[in-house]
Amino acid sequence: MLVDGAWIAEPGMVKEGIRLFFKNRFEEVDWVRPKLDRVRLWAIDHHYNVKLTKRFSEKEVKEAM
Repeated sequence: MLVDGAWIAEPGMVKEGIRLFFKNRFEEVDWVRPKLDRVRLWAIDHHYNVKLTKRFSEKEVKEAM
């Protein structure tokens, strides 16, 4: 396995390299998340929900392309 430009083959070091690879990519960073207190979110009515979730027609796909 190539780690920081050097090839390693010892199983324990390969295992540690793989562990660190995934730890660095999936570790959650502590940060202040935004809050939605007192934010009014708009909702769509049933009519628009139906329009947004219906299947595309072949004509619509061709027109979009």
